[in-house]
Amino acid sequence: MNRRNALATIAGVVLCWGCSSARMHGSTSSANVIVRDELASLGSMGTLEALQRLRPRFLQPRAASGAMSRSAEYPRVYLDNVRLESVNDLRTVPVSEVFEIRYLDSSDATTRYGTGHTAGAILVTTIRRRG
Repeated sequence: MNRRNALATIAGVVLCWGCSSARMHGSTSSANVIVRDELASLGSMGTLEALQRLRPRFLQPRAASGAMSRSAEYPRVYLDNVRLESVNDLRTVPVSEVFEIRYLDSSDATTRYGTGHTAGAILVTTIRRRG
């Protein structure tokens, strides 16, 4: 988060003004965030399978920019802020090791990571990174 964003904490939830989506921590999931409590019920499956089950819209392709473009783009995937080659790389990450999964829309992903995020980004934070 950059310095121009204002933060407030209310009942364990961190709110960010100046961001297009609220940052939530704690035990509350939202449409754009899957937290550890929600993941715990899924047992030992892989993180990709958990995404397909809990928030399949995170994985949907979005139309590429440009009026002449007919291709679709998929969200870029980051594991502990390291870009993965493909969302399929999440198959090898056990859901038991995941602290949080967050979807960033195109605007937020471009602000954070630069151009090339037309379809947004999926951010996976593991327990070891969080701790």
